[in-house]
Amino acid sequence: MARLRRPELQVGPHSEFNTALHELHHRAGWPSVRVMMDEVGIGEAGRSRIYDAFSSVRLPTWGLVELIAESLAKRVPGRSADAAPTLLHELWLAASGAPVPEIRRPAESEWFEEELASIRAVVDAHARALLLAELASRMTEDDERRSLQAEALRSVRTIRNNRSCARALVELSSGLDADQRGQALTDALNFVRSIGKEEERVEALVEVACHLDGEHLRQALGIARALRNPAPALIGLAKNLKDREGTSHRALRAEAMAIADEVNDDVARCQVYEAIVPYLDGDEPDVVLEAVRHTENPFSAAGLLARLARRGLTDEQRGRALAAAYALDSRKARSEAFVGLGPYLGPDQLATVIADVDRMVGDEVFESRLQTLQGFARQLP
Repeated sequence: MARLRRPELQVGPHSEFNTALHELHHRAGWPSVRVMMDEVGIGEAGRSRIYDAFSSVRLPTWGLVELIAESLAKRVPGRSADAAPTLLHELWLAASGAPVPEIRRPAESEWFEEELASIRAVVDAHARALLLAELASRMTEDDERRSLQAEALRSVRTIRNNRSCARALVELSSGLDADQRGQALTDALNFVRSIGKEEERVEALVEVACHLDGEHLRQALGIARALRNPAPALIGLAKNLKDREGTSHRALRAEAMAIADEVNDDVARCQVYEAIVPYLDGDEPDVVLEAVRHTENPFSAAGLLARLARRGLTDEQRGRALAAAYALDSRKARSEAFVGLGPYLGPDQLATVIADVDRMVGDEVFESRLQTLQGFARQLP
């Protein structure tokens, strides 16, 4: 399946036409551009013309739309799409500015029953659930909408593969009412927990994370904590811990860093912190600076200090980071940390660092790093 990009169009006849074309593509199972080109007939329309019909701000020619519509309608089960080319032509005429003829549409109940029957005939449970959810989104009555949403959820739960079921549930969740959405996300995480292989469980957890809200992100962190090696899961979850509009995830970041502290391997633990650092706020970098002090691998500590510096530190935090760099017991790691901190140091701090690295000279690595630091100094005002 290949969902195509929608163009940015002003609300009006053109956008209504484009929406109807995309809806027909959806009901047909999202065939790819290559598949549509093969069905339309090679020579009738190339890949770029078919793609542009869906995704360009330019109105496509009716001849091309008619070929695409007839191809897609054949893929929709039942008879509910038989009138698609005719209805699309009406919308295309309106978008092109031509007079729109009167066309008889089927009664609402007749249309609904036919489309619902065709959707229920779809064998693939995931595709059937998505189509049911899309149909539910068009319902104006709450009872009808919720009934279709419940049927979509039942359809998903018949999927036997736990990972596929979790992925389908989170895909459905955005279009559900609040209570059903919460239950769908909880069920998705339960399916993730049920995956036997830890590596696959991590992959599934990261896949669903972008759909999770605060409480469900907390449940996801709980799944990560229970892993033998939580580091890969924490790294994958990190980008979802940034604050969202009106919602602070500070407590979730604190929980993630607490789990990171339990990772025994210095390299893996620092990689988790590096993934979380871009989303820290206020005094949260202090927690990472403390973690650096307890990191035995000097190169991992140096890399983490550099990542903190790029994120941005207060003067006090920058001083602590520089002190942590001086405390590293490897000259190469210390010089590496200095280079990472260098662009963010004041003139006096940078002069002291340059003098320290100058005393290390005698190795190509130190020579190169000294030149880099001297370059930083030359850029100071």
